[in-house]
Amino acid sequence: MVFKGTKGPGLARGLAEAAVWGYPGPEGIFALSGEGDLRQAVYSPESSFTETAAILLSTLFTEDIDPLLAVRLAERAFPETPAIVGREKAIPVVDLAGGPTGSSADYGAALLSSLLSARSEKGERRLIAAFPGPWGTALVEAASHIESLEVLLICGKEEVRGIKTQRLAREGGKTLLVGLRADRKGRADFLRALCGRRLAGRDVVVAGPGNPVEFAAQLILHAAIFAELRRGAAGEIFVALPAESSLGLAAGLWAWRLGLPLSGLLLPHADRPLAEAEPEFGELVDRFGSERSGLLGSILSGQDVSEAEALAARNEFAAGGGPWLDRPSSLALAAAKRHLVPELLGHTHIVVARHGHPYWDRPSVSTDTVWDIPVGGSAERPDGLAGALADARMDATIDADPARLEALLESFD
Repeated sequence: MVFKGTKGPGLARGLAEAAVWGYPGPEGIFALSGEGDLRQAVYSPESSFTETAAILLSTLFTEDIDPLLAVRLAERAFPETPAIVGREKAIPVVDLAGGPTGSSADYGAALLSSLLSARSEKGERRLIAAFPGPWGTALVEAASHIESLEVLLICGKEEVRGIKTQRLAREGGKTLLVGLRADRKGRADFLRALCGRRLAGRDVVVAGPGNPVEFAAQLILHAAIFAELRRGAAGEIFVALPAESSLGLAAGLWAWRLGLPLSGLLLPHADRPLAEAEPEFGELVDRFGSERSGLLGSILSGQDVSEAEALAARNEFAAGGGPWLDRPSSLALAAAKRHLVPELLGHTHIVVARHGHPYWDRPSVSTDTVWDIPVGGSAERPDGLAGALADARMDATIDADPARLEALLESFD
């Protein structure tokens, strides 16, 4: 399968090339095009989680990922089966937040950094440009182990947390924090303006919101987790998606389109809306709806969930020995509990993913006393981010001009 832009004709690109560009042009994002089939990997009887991920990479993206490279990428990005946590057998909770940054973004970040490393010539330097947050921090951690990769985080007025001091360029690391005198749209436009550029001896990889590797990683996770769970579960399997995540919804819909035999996708609706996560991936949801008109209703069902229900589900889950859930995952768990009526027990499983540690809840949520968690230890922040900065200062603040950015990069060389 290849990637094409959601707006305009665009060129067909393989996963690696699309990942490097980040965006197909001044508008739209990359969407999968062509026919693929996940079932070969899903029904491989003896494959491990990592082996399933490798099969998926090589069968879906044959244009630029051969089986040998697929194995190397899977060993780095999908190294072990995520833990199944919680006590309710009918609602298995898959922990995707057990990586370095306590976020499911770790999978995509490891896949992108490994892909760039595998395709780099000796001595080639690449600069990964992204926004702060779980995805940006995950890229910082993943790239820290690869000599040829550096990271540039384009920041606004939001706090920049989760970055370890030793990762910063000013402390001998390879990460620059650059404030941009622009609103969110201006920063997004600036990222797009960096596509395909070479600045200060570095090829720029734009890993802003909507990078196809982030989507590909979540698609692979859906299929590989299903392959693991189906071996020990009889009956129907549903997936409860994280609340208001267009990435989660897009990945679930496309996994189903490519043959993943899910019985359905459950989308929680909160009584107090979250700010939509990864809104760019909403274009993939729209694309699915236009190409499969009338099918959304057959695969997708909504479940209204109150804030109180989600909070109770999260606290009960933690009291039973499970890890603390972030708010979107808590809403998904509450929706699963509400959806699993007595007549479905025994022949239905609803899978919930823990996508993030509560550390990554937005400040407007994490400062809400209702959602407070015990202070100290792993409850306060992911283990992998112990000692990370609460709010890192910028290395510099510039206007939205690539020439200004290049001058800044040269000053750090």
